[in-house]
Amino acid sequence: MTDRQQNLNRFHEITPVILAGGKGTRLRSVVSDRPKALAQVNGRPFLSVLLDQLLAFGFQRVVLCVGYRSDQIIDTFGSTYQSLDIIYSRETVPLGTGGAILSALPMIATSYFLIHNGDSFIPYDLNAFTSYLKRKKAEGGLIASYRENGSSCGQIIFNPDQRITGFMEKSSQAAGWVNAGIYLIPRNWFAGYIAGKPYSMEFDFLPGWTTRKFYAFRSRNPFIDIGTPESYRSCEQYFSSPILRGCV
Repeated sequence: MTDRQQNLNRFHEITPVILAGGKGTRLRSVVSDRPKALAQVNGRPFLSVLLDQLLAFGFQRVVLCVGYRSDQIIDTFGSTYQSLDIIYSRETVPLGTGGAILSALPMIATSYFLIHNGDSFIPYDLNAFTSYLKRKKAEGGLIASYRENGSSCGQIIFNPDQRITGFMEKSSQAAGWVNAGIYLIPRNWFAGYIAGKPYSMEFDFLPGWTTRKFYAFRSRNPFIDIGTPESYRSCEQYFSSPILRGCV
């Protein structure tokens, strides 16, 4: 067993899940012929950046939740990416971010899921994230990114101990902590929901989790996404830097 695998086992067994089923409607003016996860960033699919990050953490298996133009993703990556085995959870009708996770449950045997949004990236230390949650005796957590201009994102509300107490919709507030789209969530938090129905992580799951021991792991690392043409161009600039290109 490698040092990385031993470190991961400190927080039980974890399966990474990437939500890669989005249509990328706002991105259509610059990416119209493929799903958002395959948007090219300096000559490579954006999804490969997230897979590289998981490889660096020592994972050997990932579940990809795919939907819109899923054939293109499957044709691009197949069943393996370097040493990472890929399992596909394929939706036939749009189920939303939460519904996609529920559909993937039969493919996941571990007690914890490391969920990544498939259209954003932030460099972070998984061992620091899991150690922080253990120290807090948390049941689950997410990564919070600090933005000087947080007006385009909903913000996270947490108490002085960083326990999450709520989420605030987009506002004129200039700066604050926003959801970076990375969650470490126990499997039992998804109990009671009906698979095959559409659910939103942001609206159907997150508000209810504020009654649990749900903590924010704060990061001031760059947080980038490819949701709009403007942010997509910023993403390409970010990964064109020799210093940052391989950063996880």
